[in-house]
Amino acid sequence: MKKNLTTYIYVFLAVILTSCTDHATLDRLDYIKEIGNENPEEALVMLDSVEVDIKRASAYAKNKFDLLRVRLNDKVDHKPTSDLMIRQLVDYFEKEGNVRDKQEVYYYAGSIYRDLQDTPRALENFFKSLSYANDCNDCDAYMLCCTYSNLSHLFYTVQDYRNDLKMAKKELEICKKGIGSLVIPYMHMGIAYLALDSMPQAKEALDMAYQEIISKEDISSNQASLIHLLNDYSTLGDTAKAKVCYELIEDRPLEHFKAFPCNAFARYFEAAGKVDSAIIYCQRVLDDGQDIDNMYDAAKSLFRLYDRMGDKEKTNHFARSYMALSDSMDFGTRQELAATVTNAYKYHLDQNREQQLKDERNKTFNTLIAVSMLSALAFLIAITVYIRRKNRYLKRIIALSADLRKLSDEEKRLHEEIRQKEEQNKVFIKLLHMSKLEDKAEDVVSFVKESASGKQPMKASDWKKLYQAVDNLYPTFHDKLIHESDAFNEQQMQFCYLVKIGLSSTQIQNLMNLSRATVWRWKQKYEWIQTA
Repeated sequence: MKKNLTTYIYVFLAVILTSCTDHATLDRLDYIKEIGNENPEEALVMLDSVEVDIKRASAYAKNKFDLLRVRLNDKVDHKPTSDLMIRQLVDYFEKEGNVRDKQEVYYYAGSIYRDLQDTPRALENFFKSLSYANDCNDCDAYMLCCTYSNLSHLFYTVQDYRNDLKMAKKELEICKKGIGSLVIPYMHMGIAYLALDSMPQAKEALDMAYQEIISKEDISSNQASLIHLLNDYSTLGDTAKAKVCYELIEDRPLEHFKAFPCNAFARYFEAAGKVDSAIIYCQRVLDDGQDIDNMYDAAKSLFRLYDRMGDKEKTNHFARSYMALSDSMDFGTRQELAATVTNAYKYHLDQNREQQLKDERNKTFNTLIAVSMLSALAFLIAITVYIRRKNRYLKRIIALSADLRKLSDEEKRLHEEIRQKEEQNKVFIKLLHMSKLEDKAEDVVSFVKESASGKQPMKASDWKKLYQAVDNLYPTFHDKLIHESDAFNEQQMQFCYLVKIGLSSTQIQNLMNLSRATVWRWKQKYEWIQTA
C-alpha cells in the first residue's frame, strides 16, 4: 500500500514539473517570437539556444518550436526546399492546436507553397488561414493583413485580377486600422486596376502610395515600391512622377542584376524616349534566362520597340520569343487551377454555414422535445396529485387513462412530424445527388483536354458532346460567338470552343492538326473569347 502511494506521488510530481517546464518554455518561445518581429536573424540564434530544453518538453511545445523556426526563416527570406515539416505541423495543429495556432500554421504553409511555386496549394492554405482568422475574435490581425496581401499577389500572378483587387481592398481595410503600411495595399490596388484597364482608379491608388512614401520620407525602406511605381507610372505615361521615382531609387539593376527592376527601368526609358537604354535593360533580362515571367515582359517590350523602329527582322525574332514564352507560361492552366481552389474554398464556406444551420435546427428541435417531455411530465404529476386528493380509486384511474391517451396522441403527432422531417431530408439528399450529376459537362471538358495532351483525334460525336458541355457551362457563349463572327466554318467553330475551355496553343495544334501560324492568327481574331 505504501509502495503504491509513493509511486502515485512521484507520478504526480513529474506531471507538475513537466507542466511548469512547458509553461516556462512556451513563455520563452513567445519572447523569441516578439524579438523576431523586429530582428529575425537574432531570434533564430536565440531559438537555437533553447533547442536542448525542447527535447524534454511536451509535444505541443516541440511543435510550437518547429513552427516558430518556420516563421523566422520566412521572415529572413530563407527559401524552403521541401514541404515535409510544414505538412507535419499542419497535421498536428489541426488536431491539437487552438484557432490562432491553426491560423498561423496554415499561413506559413501558404508561404512555403508560394516559395515552392505551387500556386494552387498556396492559395488553398492561405484561404484556410483566412477562414480560421475570420472565425476567431482574437486572431493575429497583422497575419490576417499579410494573408490578404499574399492572396492579392497570387491572384495577380494567375491573372485573376478581380479577386486580386478584392483581396487588396481587404488588406487596405486592415492597414487603415493602424496595422501595417498603407503603401503595399495601395500598390496592389493600383496594379490590379491597371490590369483591368481602369486607368483613373489605377492612377488614384498609385498616387496614394506615392504620397505615403513622399510624405513620410521613408525612402530606403520603400525601394521595392518605388521600382513598382516607376514601372506603373511609365505604363500610365506619367513621366513626371516616374522621373521622381527614378531619382529616388538608390540602386541600378544592371549593376546588381534583378529581373523585374530591369524591366521597370526599360519601361521608364521607353516612356522617356531613350530607346537604346530600354533595349539594353530588356536584353539583360532575356540573357539571364531565369525568370520566365519577366522574360515574357522583356520579349514583349522588345517586340514593341523594334516594331516601332521598323526593324522587321528583329521584330519577327522577338515575336517568336514572345509567343514561345507565352506557351511556356500556360496562362490558361494557371487560371484554371486558381479558379478550382477558389471555388473549393467557397464550397467549404457554404458547407460550414449549412452545417451550422443544421446544428442550430437540431438543437432547437431537441430543446422543444425536452421542454415538451418535461411539460408533459409536470402535467402528469400535477394531475396525479390532484386525483389522489379527490379520489383515490375510480377517479384516479379514469384521469390517468385520459392522460395516457393524450400522451399517446402527442407521441403520434411527434412521430408524424419526425416522419415528415425524414421525408424532407430524403428530398434534400435526392437534390444533392441531382446536383452532383450536373458535373458531366466538366467531365467532357476534361476528356477533351486529355485527348489534346495525348494527340488523340476526336470523333464527330466527341465534338458534339464538347459543344453541348460548353453550352451548358457558358449558356450565352454560342449566341455571342454567332453575333461576334461574320462567318466561320466548322473548323473555326471547333477552334473557338477549344479556346473557351482554356486549351493552350500547343494543345490546339495537337488536337486539330493546325499550323502554329494559323493558331496564332485565329487567336488574334477571336481574342474576345478569353473574356467572354
